[in-house]
Amino acid sequence: MPDESTRYYTRYLSQVTGPYPRSTIGRMAQSRRLTRGHEVSSDKQHWISLEEFLVQDGSGNSKTSTPAVSGPTYRATYRMEKIEERFAPQKGGSRNRSADRGRSHVSAKIWIAGTACFVMAIAGLVVFLSSSGGGSQDDRQAQSTDYSSNRVINNNSNDSTYKQTQASVTYAGAAAVRHRGGHSRSNAISPYTGSATVADIQTPIWLKLVRRGNRVSAYYSRGGRQWTQLGSSQKIAFGNSAICAGMAVCAHNDALLNTARFSHVTITRTQSGWSDANIGYPAKLGSARESGGAWTVTGGGSDVWDKHDQFNLYSRKVNGDSVIEARVDSLTNTDPWAKVGVMLRGSISDRAPYAYIFVTPSLGLAFQYRPHGTGS
Repeated sequence: MPDESTRYYTRYLSQVTGPYPRSTIGRMAQSRRLTRGHEVSSDKQHWISLEEFLVQDGSGNSKTSTPAVSGPTYRATYRMEKIEERFAPQKGGSRNRSADRGRSHVSAKIWIAGTACFVMAIAGLVVFLSSSGGGSQDDRQAQSTDYSSNRVINNNSNDSTYKQTQASVTYAGAAAVRHRGGHSRSNAISPYTGSATVADIQTPIWLKLVRRGNRVSAYYSRGGRQWTQLGSSQKIAFGNSAICAGMAVCAHNDALLNTARFSHVTITRTQSGWSDANIGYPAKLGSARESGGAWTVTGGGSDVWDKHDQFNLYSRKVNGDSVIEARVDSLTNTDPWAKVGVMLRGSISDRAPYAYIFVTPSLGLAFQYRPHGTGS
């Protein structure tokens, strides 16, 4: 008999929900609210696949029956079982001829639907490979423009002009699917948060956000001289009041603190001194300190994504058009989606609008944004 006293969490990419009793997870799998991509854990530290979880009997032992996991095979099998129950032979051994015709009709529909899904999956793969790998690197980066109007005084560089090239990125948001990466993740779709990502970039890396009016643009550079824009400029509802500009660190792991080191930090149009805030009440509280032009910022928290956030922000108030720039020298690998970078944020509310460019331990860079606040 399954143990209903234990509660379990589910995770899909970076999104954790729960806790639920075992029976609830089974019902969620049957109703297709959970898929093969979900993982299950009782302590949010040790995760197993949904398929492995469903073949256990509640005590950790495997059953011999076929797992009832969600997916095309399960859905077709489940529907056919229900059809068989509905159109079973009548009492006395007679058969329902109209039921036979109905069963054949539904079987044909299931076969056609399955074939269509297969064709669509192949077509989607071809389109993705063409869009992400087609053409030479020179072709993909041919469009280069001067944005010297976005210059920022940098005590460590004599550059007077920066260059941007359009990066090869993938997107995620309310109306788009990220093909790699993840928050955020990223297959992870949020009606509140969007992002653009680029893979295969690690520390040390220069990051910058530029605010012009109500739009924010994100840039990155390997040496602090030639800059590449990540994604497109985004409209953020900051309003006319002062906002926060600073260094944001998220462990993406409730049990750990991420220690990040920054240097070459510059912020224009500052209105106040530095302030440290643990946003969203993370389980592990972060802190910040500066010594000799180097900043060490620690941060906990489960994530910066979707409707509300948990992380540490070390920031100053700025007003109007502004630029924040910093080099991320190192970070702790507390999770593949641990996030360290620079942020412009409407307030220290965990639901405030923001723009955030960050680097992860192994999944590259992301420009992430919440265009509007999500309420109280």
